[in-house]
Amino acid sequence: MTDITIKQYDNGYFEVFQGDKSSGELGFDEMLGLITSLTMSERRPCLQWMKTKEQRDAEEIVITQIAKYPIFENAKKKNKNGKNKVQ
Repeated sequence: MTDITIKQYDNGYFEVFQGDKSSGELGFDEMLGLITSLTMSERRPCLQWMKTKEQRDAEEIVITQIAKYPIFENAKKKNKNGKNKVQ
């Protein structure tokens, strides 16, 4: 892994350095975008949040259906002493 260095100049611009490469002068948003690109994993799991309206609607239906079922439906009930009751 190569270190990334960010310099901010008096004129407000930034410059990003990694290994033998540099960005030249960048604005703040450009610098953030570059740093994000340089440090993001190959898999880019953050893209999982991007969905169409149809995908979000389908996801909401699944969540609503799952929420209707008790989580511990088959769990053993405990008596007053904290011991499992035989059912």
